[in-house]
Order: sequence, then C-alpha cells, then structure tokens
Amino acid sequence: MILKNIIYQEKEEDDGNDVKVYDILMRYKFYLTDPSKETDFICFFNSFTSYDKIISSNNWHFYSLNNYYAYFIYLPQSYTFQSNSSFTTYTFKNGIFLAKVNASDFLSTTNIVKNLQGKSIMLFDMPFSCVDDFLSLLYNLIPAPKHDDKIIKIFKDYSSLNSVLKIINTNDNLTHEECKKILLNVIRCIMKNQKNNEIWIIEMASESISLIPYIHSPSTSSILYAFYGRDKIDQAILYYLKEHDYKDKQLKELLVMRRKLKKFMTFFTWKTLFEKAILNRVKPQNPLQLALTLISKSILDYRLHKKYFINDIIYYEQFVSDPYITLTHFLKNCGLLNQFTIPEISSIKEHQVKRKFTENEIEEIRSIIGMIDLYGENKELFNDSSITYHETDEYL
Repeated sequence: MILKNIIYQEKEEDDGNDVKVYDILMRYKFYLTDPSKETDFICFFNSFTSYDKIISSNNWHFYSLNNYYAYFIYLPQSYTFQSNSSFTTYTFKNGIFLAKVNASDFLSTTNIVKNLQGKSIMLFDMPFSCVDDFLSLLYNLIPAPKHDDKIIKIFKDYSSLNSVLKIINTNDNLTHEECKKILLNVIRCIMKNQKNNEIWIIEMASESISLIPYIHSPSTSSILYAFYGRDKIDQAILYYLKEHDYKDKQLKELLVMRRKLKKFMTFFTWKTLFEKAILNRVKPQNPLQLALTLISKSILDYRLHKKYFINDIIYYEQFVSDPYITLTHFLKNCGLLNQFTIPEISSIKEHQVKRKFTENEIEEIRSIIGMIDLYGENKELFNDSSITYHETDEYL
C-alpha cells in the first residue's frame, strides 16, 4: 500500500478514468485568508477516476485553476454558513482528497453541465467593509423551506475565482473569447451542485470584479451582481491596520520579498498579486499604503463595471442605521423579496475603530488618492481627522 502511493502509476489502457485523485496529507497557507490554490496541500497519489464522476458528485467542489489543470477538492460534509468560517477556509481545512483535471477535460464542462440550474447573486465586497454583519442577518432571516419553496444558501468568501483572475492577468496572449470560454467553464464547475429550487448568495472578493465581463452572457443570465462597501473609507483602512497589527513585521517582510523574490513569493501567498497597474503606480511601502491600495482597487473596479450591477453600492453605514430599508431594497433588486419576511429592525450596532489618523497618515493618504485619481474631479477629500462621506456616492 505504501508503494502504491509513492511510486507513480501509469495506466495500462485508456478507460476514460484519467483524473488523478490524491490523498491530502498536509496543508499549509502563508496566510489563512489567502485564496485557494493547488499548492496549499502536500498530497500522495491515490487512484484514478473520471471527470464525469467529479462533476456529478455533490462532494467534489471546484478549488483552483492554473495553466494546465483544474483542481477539485472533496468535502465529506457539505459547507453551511453557520459553520462560522469562510467557504475558502472550510474547504482548506476539511478537504480530504484533491483531484487534478487536465485542461481539455475542464474545457468540456459546458458539454456536461449545459445549463445553470438555479439563481445566484454574487456579492462583491470592499476589503474590511464588515460584510459579515449583512450576511449574518440575511442568513437569520431565511425562512424555513416549505413544499416547493426556494432554498436559499449563503457562501461566505468564495475565493476560487482568484486563481482564474491570476491566469487572465498573467497571460496577455488570451483573447476575449478565450477568457470567456474559461470563465463559462469555471462558473459551470462552481454551480454544478446547485439545484433548480436553490438560490445562492455568494460573497466574493472585489478583486474578481474585473472577471464579470467574461462571465456575463445569455447562458449566465441567472447570475446577478451586487457590491457592498463602506461610506467611511477611513474605517475600512483602520480595520485593515488593526487586523494586521500583530503581524506588521511579517507584512513588511512580505513587501520587501515581493520586490526581491516576486516569483518565489507567489508560491506561498497571493497577497502580492494585486492588479499590476495600480500596484506599480502606488508601490506600497507600509501597511497603510497597502490597505489604501486594496480598498481603492475595489472602488475603481466597481466604478468601471457598474453597468453590470443590479443596484448602487450597499453601504454598511446605511445598513446599520436602517437595516429594514437596506435589506428590502437589496432583496427587491434581487427578485427575492417574496422569499423573506423582514421584521422592523431599528438599527444595528456599528463596528468602529476608535483611533484617528495622524497628520502624517492623512498626507500619505492624500498623496496616494491623488496619484490614482480615486475621486476624479472631486478634490474635497478630508476633514481634519477622517475620510468620511455621507449621502452621496463620492466614488462614482
């Protein structure tokens, strides 16, 4: 049995079972919040199976994609939102097998999964916008399904699209149609387990917004797009800094290593793989600049692709001050209002970081915002201590 797993096995004949399945023995991520990638695991060969069996099983889930293979992970138990972890973290911690599918089989997914079965809402969110509060309330309001009712499922932080984004960004020779073909197959893989009576609300990182034009097509008309952010950008930045305070030294080392050992670092973490144009323009040298770069990128991407979204930005501040109105508008735009009974909720406690920016930090932020022209013609950026906006979409 040991030799079976260590010595590479060649198949004697082509029996249609050409997908290699591996036992996951060890798992490691540089940052637990990193997107899914095949190098997260140390595996040993187990057996062969067919791609049809991978696609037809509810236990296999799309994990990541590179230039040669698509990777699927086997979960013995289904993910549920109440597990209190992101889908990315859940699959990383609980997967027991990894399947490696060659590119030609992967690109035939649309021949196997011909149509999307249910309806999906992709909710893209600004980094550190406290989207968990919104998703948690939404989850708690999901009604118990009755006969023939729709079943609503929420997936927190589904990061598998990030691997596709990496391929698109690093392969300049790909045409628009080739990118579209890749994305349509990826979406079929992600949605393959969805049933006709299911509605999926999938939280996705804002980095993947730039993939929407490749996803959008008549065959994916059942997918809607929404964006969640903070009106008080200063709070998003401060939350990022608070989260990374304990590993500030590690983050600084990462920024240095990105400059010196870029290819080596991509093996360990994707925190260095931001959109090249804005990253190279800002060249972040500290956590504050890095936080602002990430947040600015999400705003600029939303502004660039706004025509695909079903509504304006869902603001966290509006949500906590009037959750009833915010949820009602969101569900109405998604066509889900008849699925929910929303109680009259007056307000929700707002999460805030108490500290304020120093004068040096304000000048640093001013400089970067001006450099990337985040606000266009609007130059009224700050008061003395914050970057807070109300009532209007200053991003747009």
